[in-house]
Amino acid sequence: MKGQQYTAAAKLFGQAIAEDKGKFIGYYKRALARIQKGSVQSALKDLDKVLDLKDDYVQARIQRMAALIALGRYQEAQEEYATIEQLKPGTTAAGRKFKVAQRGQRLYETILKHLSKSDMKGAKLALQEALKISSESRFLLTLQIFMASMMHDYQSVADSAMILVKQNGQDALAITWRGIAFFMLDQMEVSEQLLKHANKVHPDLPQAKRWLKKVKKFRKALAAATALKQSSDWAALHRECVDKLLPFLEDAVEVVEGDIRNEQGEVIEEVQKVKAEGTYAHPFLYRVHELNCEALSKSGDHTRAITACTRAIELNSEIIDARIFRAESETALEDFGAAQGDYQAVLNMDKNNRAARQGMQRVQKLKKMADRVDYYKVLGVGRDASKSEIKKAFRKLLLEKHPDKVSGAEEGAKDRAEKEMAKINQAYEVLSDPERRGKYDRGEDLDEQPGGGGHGFDPFSGFAGGFNFGNMGGGGRRYTFTF
Repeated sequence: MKGQQYTAAAKLFGQAIAEDKGKFIGYYKRALARIQKGSVQSALKDLDKVLDLKDDYVQARIQRMAALIALGRYQEAQEEYATIEQLKPGTTAAGRKFKVAQRGQRLYETILKHLSKSDMKGAKLALQEALKISSESRFLLTLQIFMASMMHDYQSVADSAMILVKQNGQDALAITWRGIAFFMLDQMEVSEQLLKHANKVHPDLPQAKRWLKKVKKFRKALAAATALKQSSDWAALHRECVDKLLPFLEDAVEVVEGDIRNEQGEVIEEVQKVKAEGTYAHPFLYRVHELNCEALSKSGDHTRAITACTRAIELNSEIIDARIFRAESETALEDFGAAQGDYQAVLNMDKNNRAARQGMQRVQKLKKMADRVDYYKVLGVGRDASKSEIKKAFRKLLLEKHPDKVSGAEEGAKDRAEKEMAKINQAYEVLSDPERRGKYDRGEDLDEQPGGGGHGFDPFSGFAGGFNFGNMGGGGRRYTFTF
């Protein structure tokens, strides 16, 4: 018989009961239909009415034992067995259920023993076995929700809370727990819908009201962050991430608040000793760090950008954008090796990624430029120096650094001066030629010949008169230029 058929049967038995309330059999049959449907709590009420009308009905008492066990009320189930033994000693079905109730009681005690030692793993295993016996126990399901949240298993929180909702569609607390779980699973829209429903069912439930406000506030901040990114307002986006989004996601979440009570209403003291295991990284957390990483990188705050990007990558090693933003900041800080590593990691994940390919090419050129002689620095001019400024700087260096001006008293001084002069000549040769200077600035190959003076270069061409550095003392090469 399917669920709809059990529902129809329960209605028919209800009509029969209404027509003749004195007949216990109607309550009994409806109880059986409700048990098959999974409405154990409602079935137990019908069985209680059966026994009010006929207290020696052993079959009803056996079914009542089964309902009590399913609800985790093991002590009451064992008391019911004692009554059955008085009415009909040696009833086999009752004996089997009695053993199940005893096992359930032992598992319950084992769960508490593990919790008292903060042994979550042992408690979880015992709880799983207990729920096979007592799948309708609100206490066990609540305990499972609590333990799952302490272990950051929010899918189990949502699943267990759903069983409670099926038992009672008006269970606002269980609906709230599902709403919190879906928020933690990064299903924001579903979370808000469930929390709205919980507030509708129970307008005065504090946890539902507080969480609905939180989720709405977070989604509003997220929408604001998205708009700031689209408008390239990087400073404001950074503030939105740091001041609103990150603190919310990094807060500890306690799904089950307050005391946890067993089926008899007794507070379970052992639960208070349980602490959350480690920390939970919300699925959306890496994306907020990635947003912050982009904002910092685009605004030029490269050191902090690298920190934010690294945090995002630690949370999700497969993300691409954070690696690209980090590589861009590493490039800006001239950490070319690290930038190449990040671009290569992206290309390993997506060989056709355009940003990574272009970034890698740019870094390779910059690294090559960084590794070679800085001609602007050699001549002592800025990268934006004009041709006349370059010529003027070169002429000054000729007067100051020419090897013929170096005394031979210091060993090796002449050789060092000649090497320095060659470097100066080479710098001027490149920077005074617009075409070669352009190639140099772009990091392209110049086909340079070491030592300078390549391509028939005359370092003194273009200057009026000449320079005569002869008879300056010392031996070695003489430089005499006359124009």
